Amino acid sequence: MTKKIFAEHERNDFADVASYRETNRGHGRVEERTYYAVSVAADDKRNEKRLTKWSELSTLVMGRFRRLVTGGNESEFTRYYISSLSCDDVEQLGQSLRWHWGIENGLHWVLDVTFGEDGNRTRRGNGADTLFGRSTDTLSILRRMALGMLNRFKGKKTVTNVKFHAAVDPDFRTMILKKFLMR
Repeated sequence: MTKKIFAEHERNDFADVASYRETNRGHGRVEERTYYAVSVAADDKRNEKRLTKWSELSTLVMGRFRRLVTGGNESEFTRYYISSLSCDDVEQLGQSLRWHWGIENGLHWVLDVTFGEDGNRTRRGNGADTLFGRSTDTLSILRRMALGMLNRFKGKKTVTNVKFHAAVDPDFRTMILKKFLMR
């Protein structure tokens, strides 16, 4: 339904739709992000189901992302979001979405580099568990806990260096665990 709403606005060249565009250059690429935001009308029958499920819903957001990498590789994709923020400040909406993905990507990158999470082949029924009513990977939870513990001791060192120090020094490892358990 969200795609249809934005498709209607696109036919009108996004007239009367709040938008925000930003461009960044660096790391051998140019990235352009454009965000469009429309209010969710409480009396619109199309939104009745959404408003029942998400009572605070006030805005639908479409993000169009274009990346041009040095050497000519270009990619473009669109994502759709919902928000409780007003569509009046589409710049704040865009920045909030960007910050969310920055945190998300940073965490997953560290977990993959430090713990080889992408290479993990544990599947449901073989190390998975149910936590808070949903299926989760127990090893994934333990990796995140370990990352949190290592980050508390990291200082100017890398997580990989602290992990190595904990692996070879039982006293340091005990100190990390004590600090974590005694907080």
